[in-house]
Amino acid sequence: MNLNVEEEERPDPEMDDLTALADTKFIIAAAPRAAPEPAPEPEEPEIVVPEPELHAAAREGNATRVFTLLVEENADPTVKYRGKVAYNVSKDKETRDAFRRAMARIPDAWDWIHGAAVPSALTEEMEAKQIAKEAEYEAARKAKEKERKKAQKDRKKKESAAAALLAKSAPPEPAPSSGEKKSAALVNAAEREARERREQMVRLRSDRVVFSSRIASFR
Repeated sequence: MNLNVEEEERPDPEMDDLTALADTKFIIAAAPRAAPEPAPEPEEPEIVVPEPELHAAAREGNATRVFTLLVEENADPTVKYRGKVAYNVSKDKETRDAFRRAMARIPDAWDWIHGAAVPSALTEEMEAKQIAKEAEYEAARKAKEKERKKAQKDRKKKESAAAALLAKSAPPEPAPSSGEKKSAALVNAAEREARERREQMVRLRSDRVVFSSRIASFR
C-alpha cells in the first residue's frame, strides 16, 4: 500500500535574511533626509565713528581750543557723540565758560540753549562782575581767617596771664615749726652717730687683721 505524503514546505532562513535586508534598505531610502543647516550670515563690520574735535577738546579741558573751534572754525555745538553734546562732556568750569563766551560772541549761530545745552551767555561785563565777586569773597575769607588767628592768640595770652596771676597769688608754703626743727636735728644727730659707729667698727676690724698678720709673721 503506497501512501502519498506531501512534504511540508519549510521556510528558507537565507530568504528571510534577504527579505529583511531589502525592507531595511527600503525604509532607509524612504526616510526623508534632514535639511542642511543654513550657512551663518556674515557679520557686518562695526562702523567706528571718530570723536568730533569739539568733544575731544571739551573732554580734555582745552578751553582755548573750544573757543577757537566755535567762533573761528564754525564747529557745531549741537552735534551729539555717544548721546551727549560737547558742553556736557566739558572737563571743568573754565571749559564750560568757553562755550558761554562763544554764545555771547555769536548768539544767533546755533540753538545754544536747547540744541547745545549751554545754559547762558557769558559777556565780558558779566565776567568782570564775576571776577570782582570772587575777589570780594576771597578777601572776606582772608579777613575772617586773620580775625580767627588774632582771637586765638589773644586767648592764649589771657590764659598765660591768668596762670601767672594764680601762681603769684597762691599762699607760700608754711615754714617748719620749732618742734619740727628739733625733730629734724635729732634725726640728723642719730644718723651721724650711727655712721661714726660703723666707721669705728670698720677700723677695729682692719686693726685686728693687721695685728693677726704680724703675730703670724713672728711665729
